[in-house]
Amino acid sequence: MSIRGNLKEASLPDVIQLLSLGRKTGVLSVSDKKNFGDIFFRDGKIIYCSIVNREERIGNLLMKYNDITKEQLEKALELQEEMKGMKRLGDLLIESGYISQDILVDRIKKQIIDSIFTLLTWRDGFFNFEPDIPPVSETITVELEADDILLEEARKIDEWSIIEKELPSEKTILIKTSIKDENTLQENDEKYVYSLVNNRLSIKEIFDRSVLGKYETGKAVYTLLKVGYIYSGEEKQIEISSDIQTKVQEHHNLGLAFLLTEMFEEALREFRHIIQIDKTNLKGYFYIGLIYFRLKEYEKALQSFEELLKLGVGNVALLNNIALTYERVNNFERADEFYERALKLEPENAKILSNYGILSFKMNLFSEAEEKLKMALKIDPNLKYATFFLALVFFENGMVGEATDILFNLIKQDNTIWQVYFNLGEIYLTSGKIESAESMFKKAVETSNSDPVPFKALVEYYFQEKNFDAAEQVLEDIVNLGKADFDIFYKIGNLKYRKGNRQEALGFWEKALELQPDNEILKRTLETVKNG
Repeated sequence: MSIRGNLKEASLPDVIQLLSLGRKTGVLSVSDKKNFGDIFFRDGKIIYCSIVNREERIGNLLMKYNDITKEQLEKALELQEEMKGMKRLGDLLIESGYISQDILVDRIKKQIIDSIFTLLTWRDGFFNFEPDIPPVSETITVELEADDILLEEARKIDEWSIIEKELPSEKTILIKTSIKDENTLQENDEKYVYSLVNNRLSIKEIFDRSVLGKYETGKAVYTLLKVGYIYSGEEKQIEISSDIQTKVQEHHNLGLAFLLTEMFEEALREFRHIIQIDKTNLKGYFYIGLIYFRLKEYEKALQSFEELLKLGVGNVALLNNIALTYERVNNFERADEFYERALKLEPENAKILSNYGILSFKMNLFSEAEEKLKMALKIDPNLKYATFFLALVFFENGMVGEATDILFNLIKQDNTIWQVYFNLGEIYLTSGKIESAESMFKKAVETSNSDPVPFKALVEYYFQEKNFDAAEQVLEDIVNLGKADFDIFYKIGNLKYRKGNRQEALGFWEKALELQPDNEILKRTLETVKNG
């Protein structure tokens, strides 16, 4: 079961503790609306943590600690390539005698704890837990008790809230003073951080190079500034020639992370940044169009896709997306045009044939729909929606037996598609098989993940059968799910009034009026009942 929330309403330590106590397995994604991180759990224990654009590959991490040399890393990578990735890099480094298992585990643990510290400093943002999602296969994992980490990091967070206020911007270059002798430094952390200051690196770059972790490094920088060993220089300017691709990649990584967790506004912001940096970035326009499509802002989606056409892109994927978008705005002629263009490029593309067949069905061109859908299924028999719409074509052509056979075969393959049960219900209803229709509509409701369409179909069925008590129960279910519209509030108000529940009826009608404030019939009904 997914868990979502706001960091202002539920603190990250509380969420981590909840997942730990519940012995959960999966990934907890966290965002402060600018950055994005993942904490992976197995049976309630933390096994890995990473932050987008800050994750270090194991080889680079070990080089940072001076555990291996660049030459040793290159040899291990060559060996991994020869073995076609059959072994993880960390395992190869151990087998080659470059590091021990204990050192590898220790470095990974430190990286995980430092990443979690960074996530705990995010006070505003969102979290989302998805069960049963592991890290990518090549990731080396460990097992850490969440309570042990939270206890230690809580102390650090309290201190960091004070330190952070005193530190200059992370873009600030740190410069050594000439009035302090570094040999007088007592603490090893301060000596180490002082050695990293070269009058060219920013605070962020020192954080990235330090093996101490953000908290210890920041604490050392704070002390060195206070006692006068270093001072703040100017903010470091971005070097366009060398950094532009890095910045684009960082925005791309964040954009994808936000998109995968359906944080669409944040994803849009990242891909817009890419377009600001590079007006010809094809992926930027593509993902902006895709996000607007997911948000059902189809005109804006078309604008982004058409920018790609202007830039000379005309591949099948783009043409398919444009066709789908025109289809959503019911411009079937333009959709037909772009599917046709896509098929000229790839005449045996099963996905295009399937989508084109579905469009033909929506245009009531059943013979053409049947031809395209059958061609698609000949190329790829596993296309479920092509199979589904072929069943609908058969039904429209009066081939009820063939249609129901196809839909029941689909259920055998995948019993979670509510649209299959819904259409079986419609077929049975048309065929006069009333009890079977009710059974299928109920099954559609069960598998719909709260989509209101099958609920409404079941309501209409109960109204048709004059089973008003059952209709009222389903209507209340829709209200409780937060999916009610004007029609739902209006109908449930009518049913409540029919049963003599006058006050409840008025309450539902007033909610309906909020959604359609100019509905004169409802206004008169409310006035009559209130004054009656």
